[in-house]
Amino acid sequence: MITEFGSLIVGGNRAAWYANALDSLPQKYPLVKSVLYFHYSKDNTTTQQVLNWYIKDDHEVTSNIIREINKWKE
Repeated sequence: MITEFGSLIVGGNRAAWYANALDSLPQKYPLVKSVLYFHYSKDNTTTQQVLNWYIKDDHEVTSNIIREINKWKE
């Protein structure tokens, strides 16, 4: 299981990060049976600034996630 899986919007292309991270995951890591996304909008546990991990409203990210997971069925 991969837990707290996520990427912030700052620092790069988050949609590409998700696509790359999920690409061929079952083939590369066959023992991974579950991915748990970190989806929290008010994370203030690591910095003095509140971090937003939400992906729900980011169409490009969610489209990439869905596309990559659908490939797993092939």
